[in-house]
Amino acid sequence: NVLRSPPSGVNFDFEYNSVASPALLLLEADPKLKQLRYELVPKVIKEDEFWKNYFYRVSLIKQSFELSNSMSEDTKKDKAVDKAKDSKPVDDENINASNDHDDEFVSELHQ
Repeated sequence: NVLRSPPSGVNFDFEYNSVASPALLLLEADPKLKQLRYELVPKVIKEDEFWKNYFYRVSLIKQSFELSNSMSEDTKKDKAVDKAKDSKPVDDENINASNDHDDEFVSELHQ
């Protein structure tokens, strides 16, 4: 909701001059946003407040995706660790036995 300001106590740095150009591009790209802005600014809310509230909401969505992605990565790491723990230990004798036939792939200098 672009009519609601960020909650008090939230540190959301916003400078309208730094987002004015991207805001215009967003209006060109999104007809619904353009219509919403047309209906609200300046009758209901000031221009800079509209964009502050808009970009605050965008930042919340970005944080949500970043958190979701980091949780997903943590889950993948946990599964990989669990899979490694469940794997059988390596038997050195079997490794040496299978390497006896691999001499053809080793340089003569290293045999």
